[in-house]
Amino acid sequence: MGKKFINCEIVGPGNIVVAVRSEVTRPFPDFSGNTFHDVDCIEINPAMVSNTAIYFFDCSFSDCNFYQLNLLFFGRLPTDWHWMTPDYAQPKLIEDKADKPTGE
Repeated sequence: MGKKFINCEIVGPGNIVVAVRSEVTRPFPDFSGNTFHDVDCIEINPAMVSNTAIYFFDCSFSDCNFYQLNLLFFGRLPTDWHWMTPDYAQPKLIEDKADKPTGE
């Protein structure tokens, strides 16, 4: 908790929660200049606790290389990353009732 990783190689396979703070009063950790190789980004609900992920609370990652990992985030960071989950901040499309089978 509270470490700073600079120019490191973080190698999977594994599930890690990054760019997360331990308390709302703490500043957000730095997560910049990193490169991803065979990495999936997944936005998760902060109210849920993962049974398999390693949490890096208050840890900054600068200019690091991530390999073969699932990176779990509590919020959406840059959109050009390989996100496996929908952007929950985007408005939902209204469901067309004509597409539903009758009886529902």
